[in-house]
Amino acid sequence: MVVFADIDLHTLCLDPDDIEHRITPKTKAIVAVHYAGHPCGARGLLLPLSPLSPPPPPLLLLLLLLLLLLLLLLLLLLPPPPPPPPAAG
Repeated sequence: MVVFADIDLHTLCLDPDDIEHRITPKTKAIVAVHYAGHPCGARGLLLPLSPLSPPPPPLLLLLLLLLLLLLLLLLLLLPPPPPPPPAAG
């Protein structure tokens, strides 16, 4: 189900005050659109969701950390690229 929110008349972006009362436990995402060079108030949009968002599972965080460490190790162990050939001249 899609729920629409009102806009702020000064910026024409989402009104964070209007969004707060539209958030339910079924809310999965808020699509914020920056309009005409006015960035939407992301801080006002993220704070209402934080109590409803479950924390990420510790196992998932551990797997992400392990993946980052493996990528870093791979970058450190790879040989440097060969130098470019000298210019003919």
